[in-house]
Amino acid sequence: MSRFAALALSVSVLATVYVGACMLPGGPSEAARIQFTLESLGPYRVPLAGVFEPLIRISADGQVLTNPSYKLETLDAGVVRVDSTKRRLRGLMRGRADVRVTYLGATGTPDTVFSVQVVISRVAVDSALAFTELRDSTQLRAVALDANNAPVPNVPFTWSSADTTVAAVNDTGLVTAVDEGATTITAEADGVADSSDVRVTQVAAAVSIVPALDTLRTYETGAPAEDRQRYDDELPIWRTHRAVTIGVYCVAAATVAAGIVLRYTVYVEPAAGGGSVVVGTRW
Repeated sequence: MSRFAALALSVSVLATVYVGACMLPGGPSEAARIQFTLESLGPYRVPLAGVFEPLIRISADGQVLTNPSYKLETLDAGVVRVDSTKRRLRGLMRGRADVRVTYLGATGTPDTVFSVQVVISRVAVDSALAFTELRDSTQLRAVALDANNAPVPNVPFTWSSADTTVAAVNDTGLVTAVDEGATTITAEADGVADSSDVRVTQVAAAVSIVPALDTLRTYETGAPAEDRQRYDDELPIWRTHRAVTIGVYCVAAATVAAGIVLRYTVYVEPAAGGGSVVVGTRW
Protein backbone atom coordinates (compact mmCIF):
# COMPACT_ATOMS: atom_id res chain seq x y z
CA MET A 1 0.00 0.00 0.00
CA SER A 2 1.51 3.32 -1.00
CA ARG A 3 1.56 6.35 1.30
CA PHE A 4 1.63 10.03 0.44
CA ALA A 5 3.81 12.67 2.07
CA ALA A 6 2.07 14.72 4.75
CA LEU A 7 0.66 18.03 3.54
CA ALA A 8 -0.75 20.57 6.03
CA LEU A 9 -3.48 22.92 4.79
CA SER A 10 -5.35 25.54 6.85
CA VAL A 11 -9.10 25.85 6.54
CA SER A 12 -10.40 28.78 8.59
CA VAL A 13 -8.97 27.97 12.05
CA LEU A 14 -8.65 24.26 11.29
CA ALA A 15 -5.55 22.40 10.14
CA THR A 16 -6.24 19.57 7.67
CA VAL A 17 -3.47 17.10 6.96
CA TYR A 18 -3.61 14.68 4.02
CA VAL A 19 -1.48 11.76 5.06
CA GLY A 20 -2.10 8.57 3.14
CA ALA A 21 -4.18 6.30 1.02
CA CYS A 22 -5.80 3.05 2.09
CA MET A 23 -8.69 0.68 1.39
CA LEU A 24 -11.71 1.46 3.56
CA PRO A 25 -13.77 -1.47 4.85
CA GLY A 26 -17.16 -1.33 3.20
CA GLY A 27 -15.96 1.49 0.96
CA PRO A 28 -15.00 1.67 -2.68
CA SER A 29 -12.32 -0.64 -3.91
CA GLU A 30 -10.02 2.16 -5.05
CA ALA A 31 -7.62 3.80 -2.66
CA ALA A 32 -9.11 6.57 -0.50
CA ARG A 33 -7.15 9.55 0.74
CA ILE A 34 -7.22 9.98 4.53
CA GLN A 35 -7.34 13.44 6.10
CA PHE A 36 -6.65 14.39 9.69
CA THR A 37 -8.31 17.68 10.67
CA LEU A 38 -7.01 19.37 13.84
CA GLU A 39 -8.95 22.04 15.73
CA SER A 40 -6.04 24.46 15.89
CA LEU A 41 -3.10 25.48 13.76
CA GLY A 42 -0.94 26.00 16.85
CA PRO A 43 0.15 23.48 19.47
CA TYR A 44 -2.58 21.98 21.64
CA ARG A 45 -2.34 23.22 25.23
CA VAL A 46 -2.09 20.31 27.67
CA PRO A 47 -2.38 21.20 31.38
CA LEU A 48 0.50 20.19 33.59
CA ALA A 49 -0.68 17.32 35.85
CA GLY A 50 -3.98 17.39 33.96
CA VAL A 51 -5.62 15.45 31.13
CA PHE A 52 -6.57 16.77 27.70
CA GLU A 53 -8.20 15.03 24.72
CA PRO A 54 -7.45 16.80 21.45
CA LEU A 55 -10.28 17.06 18.95
CA ILE A 56 -9.28 15.22 15.77
CA ARG A 57 -11.54 14.61 12.77
CA ILE A 58 -10.67 11.91 10.25
CA SER A 59 -12.06 12.00 6.71
CA ALA A 60 -11.78 9.80 3.65
CA ASP A 61 -11.95 11.63 0.33
CA GLY A 62 -13.66 14.57 2.03
CA GLN A 63 -16.26 12.52 3.93
CA VAL A 64 -15.98 12.70 7.74
CA LEU A 65 -15.80 9.23 9.28
CA THR A 66 -18.15 8.43 12.18
CA ASN A 67 -16.39 7.17 15.31
CA PRO A 68 -13.14 6.40 13.54
CA SER A 69 -10.64 4.18 15.29
CA TYR A 70 -7.35 5.89 16.02
CA LYS A 71 -4.69 6.07 18.69
CA LEU A 72 -2.22 8.63 20.01
CA GLU A 73 1.46 8.00 20.65
CA THR A 74 3.82 10.36 22.43
CA LEU A 75 7.18 11.11 20.86
CA ASP A 76 8.41 12.93 24.00
CA ALA A 77 7.56 10.68 26.94
CA GLY A 78 9.23 12.95 29.47
CA VAL A 79 6.90 15.86 28.63
CA VAL A 80 3.56 14.22 27.84
CA ARG A 81 2.15 10.73 27.94
CA VAL A 82 -0.90 8.96 26.51
CA ASP A 83 -3.30 7.39 29.00
CA SER A 84 -5.00 4.00 28.71
CA THR A 85 -7.72 5.32 26.38
CA LYS A 86 -5.02 6.04 23.76
CA ARG A 87 -6.79 9.31 23.05
CA ARG A 88 -6.06 11.49 26.06
CA LEU A 89 -2.84 13.23 26.94
CA ARG A 90 -1.43 13.93 30.41
CA GLY A 91 1.10 16.71 30.93
CA LEU A 92 4.18 15.63 32.88
CA MET A 93 6.53 18.59 32.50
CA ARG A 94 6.31 22.11 31.07
CA GLY A 95 7.50 22.22 27.50
CA ARG A 96 6.74 21.29 23.92
CA ALA A 97 6.29 17.75 22.62
CA ASP A 98 5.21 15.91 19.48
CA VAL A 99 2.39 13.38 19.34
CA ARG A 100 1.55 10.93 16.56
CA VAL A 101 -2.05 10.08 15.65
CA THR A 102 -2.60 6.85 13.71
CA TYR A 103 -5.80 5.81 11.94
CA LEU A 104 -6.56 2.14 12.60
CA GLY A 105 -9.75 1.53 10.66
CA ALA A 106 -8.33 0.55 7.29
CA THR A 107 -5.71 -1.49 5.59
CA GLY A 108 -2.49 0.28 6.37
CA THR A 109 -2.00 2.80 9.15
CA PRO A 110 -1.92 6.39 7.88
CA ASP A 111 -0.73 8.81 10.51
CA THR A 112 0.41 12.35 11.15
CA VAL A 113 2.32 14.18 13.87
CA PHE A 114 1.17 17.31 15.71
CA SER A 115 2.64 19.43 18.50
CA VAL A 116 1.41 20.03 22.05
CA GLN A 117 2.52 22.49 24.74
CA VAL A 118 2.35 21.44 28.39
CA VAL A 119 1.43 24.54 30.38
CA ILE A 120 0.53 25.64 33.88
CA SER A 121 -3.15 26.07 34.70
CA ARG A 122 -3.19 29.16 36.90
CA VAL A 123 -1.12 32.06 38.23
CA ALA A 124 -1.70 33.57 41.68
CA VAL A 125 -0.27 37.01 42.52
CA ASP A 126 -0.08 38.60 45.98
CA SER A 127 -3.04 40.69 47.15
CA ALA A 128 -3.47 44.41 46.47
CA LEU A 129 -0.78 46.96 47.34
CA ALA A 130 -1.21 50.44 48.80
CA PHE A 131 1.57 53.05 48.84
CA THR A 132 1.57 56.25 50.90
CA GLU A 133 4.91 57.66 49.72
CA LEU A 134 6.37 58.08 46.25
CA ARG A 135 9.43 56.06 45.32
CA ASP A 136 8.61 53.40 47.90
CA SER A 137 9.03 49.82 46.60
CA THR A 138 7.39 46.51 47.49
CA GLN A 139 8.14 43.04 46.17
CA LEU A 140 5.17 41.20 44.62
CA ARG A 141 5.22 37.42 44.52
CA ALA A 142 3.62 35.20 41.87
CA VAL A 143 3.05 31.44 42.08
CA ALA A 144 2.40 29.09 39.15
CA LEU A 145 -0.09 26.28 39.80
CA ASP A 146 -0.74 23.04 37.92
CA ALA A 147 -4.10 21.41 37.21
CA ASN A 148 -4.21 20.12 40.81
CA ASN A 149 -3.46 23.59 42.26
CA ALA A 150 -0.02 22.41 43.31
CA PRO A 151 2.78 25.01 43.07
CA VAL A 152 5.11 24.64 40.08
CA PRO A 153 8.69 25.69 40.87
CA ASN A 154 11.12 27.61 38.68
CA VAL A 155 8.52 29.21 36.41
CA PRO A 156 9.71 32.56 34.96
CA PHE A 157 7.11 35.33 34.85
CA THR A 158 6.71 38.36 32.62
CA TRP A 159 5.74 41.36 34.77
CA SER A 160 3.93 44.45 33.48
CA SER A 161 2.14 47.56 34.77
CA ALA A 162 -1.09 48.82 33.24
CA ASP A 163 -0.02 52.41 33.99
CA THR A 164 3.68 53.02 34.49
CA THR A 165 3.02 56.66 35.41
CA VAL A 166 1.43 55.42 38.65
CA ALA A 167 3.55 52.37 39.49
CA ALA A 168 6.40 50.62 37.73
CA VAL A 169 7.49 46.98 38.03
CA ASN A 170 10.77 45.33 37.09
CA ASP A 171 11.35 41.83 35.74
CA THR A 172 11.45 40.33 39.24
CA GLY A 173 8.12 41.80 40.42
CA LEU A 174 9.51 44.72 42.44
CA VAL A 175 6.84 47.47 42.34
CA THR A 176 7.76 51.15 42.80
CA ALA A 177 5.28 53.99 43.42
CA VAL A 178 5.65 56.75 40.80
CA ASP A 179 2.64 59.06 41.22
CA GLU A 180 -0.78 59.15 42.82
CA GLY A 181 -3.44 57.00 41.20
CA ALA A 182 -4.43 53.37 40.68
CA THR A 183 -3.17 50.67 38.34
CA THR A 184 -2.73 46.89 38.09
CA ILE A 185 0.45 44.82 38.06
CA THR A 186 0.28 41.58 36.06
CA ALA A 187 2.41 38.42 36.10
CA GLU A 188 2.15 36.09 33.07
CA ALA A 189 3.54 32.65 32.24
CA ASP A 190 2.52 30.12 29.57
CA GLY A 191 -0.20 32.52 28.40
CA VAL A 192 -1.82 32.45 31.87
CA ALA A 193 -1.91 35.61 34.00
CA ASP A 194 -3.06 37.14 37.27
CA SER A 195 -3.04 40.75 38.48
CA SER A 196 -2.75 42.74 41.69
CA ASP A 197 -4.39 46.14 42.23
CA VAL A 198 -2.04 48.95 43.24
CA ARG A 199 -3.06 52.32 44.67
CA VAL A 200 -0.73 55.22 45.40
CA THR A 201 -2.09 57.85 47.81
CA GLN A 202 0.33 60.17 49.56
CA VAL A 203 -0.32 60.75 53.24
CA ALA A 204 1.39 63.69 54.95
CA ALA A 205 2.63 62.92 58.43
CA ALA A 206 2.98 66.65 59.09
CA VAL A 207 2.11 69.77 57.09
CA SER A 208 3.67 73.20 57.34
CA ILE A 209 1.96 75.99 55.38
CA VAL A 210 4.04 78.62 53.58
CA PRO A 211 3.52 81.58 53.69
CA ALA A 212 2.17 82.10 57.19
CA LEU A 213 -1.59 82.10 57.49
CA ASP A 214 -1.84 85.80 58.33
CA THR A 215 -0.26 86.74 54.97
CA LEU A 216 -2.77 84.86 52.81
CA ARG A 217 -5.26 86.85 50.74
CA THR A 218 -8.90 85.87 50.85
CA TYR A 219 -11.88 85.99 48.56
CA GLU A 220 -15.55 85.10 48.68
CA THR A 221 -16.15 81.60 47.24
CA GLY A 222 -19.91 81.40 47.68
CA ALA A 223 -20.78 84.21 45.24
CA PRO A 224 -20.87 83.95 41.43
CA ALA A 225 -17.45 84.49 39.82
CA GLU A 226 -18.43 87.83 38.26
CA ASP A 227 -19.65 89.18 41.62
CA ARG A 228 -16.86 87.73 43.70
CA GLN A 229 -15.34 90.28 46.07
CA ARG A 230 -11.66 89.92 46.82
CA TYR A 231 -10.11 91.16 49.99
CA ASP A 232 -6.69 91.81 48.53
CA ASP A 233 -5.95 94.67 50.93
CA GLU A 234 -7.11 92.93 54.08
CA LEU A 235 -5.72 90.13 56.20
CA PRO A 236 -7.95 87.09 56.78
CA ILE A 237 -10.28 87.44 59.75
CA TRP A 238 -11.05 83.67 59.67
CA ARG A 239 -14.73 84.20 60.42
CA THR A 240 -17.85 85.14 58.53
CA HIS A 241 -21.41 86.20 59.30
CA ARG A 242 -22.69 85.36 55.82
CA ALA A 243 -23.85 82.09 54.37
CA VAL A 244 -20.75 81.82 52.20
CA THR A 245 -17.35 80.26 52.57
CA ILE A 246 -14.36 82.55 52.82
CA GLY A 247 -11.56 80.92 50.82
CA VAL A 248 -7.85 81.53 50.67
CA TYR A 249 -6.67 83.31 47.55
CA CYS A 250 -3.41 81.41 46.94
CA VAL A 251 -1.97 77.94 46.72
CA ALA A 252 0.50 77.21 49.50
CA ALA A 253 3.43 74.85 49.62
CA ALA A 254 3.54 72.07 52.18
CA THR A 255 6.40 69.83 53.24
CA VAL A 256 5.75 66.30 54.44
CA ALA A 257 7.97 64.41 56.85
CA ALA A 258 9.90 62.66 54.08
CA GLY A 259 11.03 66.01 52.71
CA ILE A 260 8.80 65.92 49.63
CA VAL A 261 7.29 69.30 48.78
CA LEU A 262 3.66 69.08 47.76
CA ARG A 263 1.17 71.75 46.72
CA TYR A 264 -1.86 72.33 48.89
CA THR A 265 -4.87 74.61 48.72
CA VAL A 266 -5.86 76.12 52.06
CA TYR A 267 -9.45 77.20 52.55
CA VAL A 268 -11.71 78.22 55.43
CA GLU A 269 -15.02 76.64 56.39
CA PRO A 270 -17.48 78.94 58.24
CA ALA A 271 -18.15 78.05 61.84
CA ALA A 272 -19.91 79.66 64.77
CA GLY A 273 -17.69 82.39 66.18
CA GLY A 274 -14.96 81.81 63.60
CA GLY A 275 -13.62 79.20 61.19
CA SER A 276 -11.20 76.32 60.85
CA VAL A 277 -8.44 75.89 58.27
CA VAL A 278 -8.83 72.89 55.96
CA VAL A 279 -5.87 71.61 53.94
CA GLY A 280 -6.55 69.72 50.69
CA THR A 281 -4.08 68.45 48.10
CA ARG A 282 -4.00 69.96 44.62
CA TRP A 283 -1.51 68.70 42.03
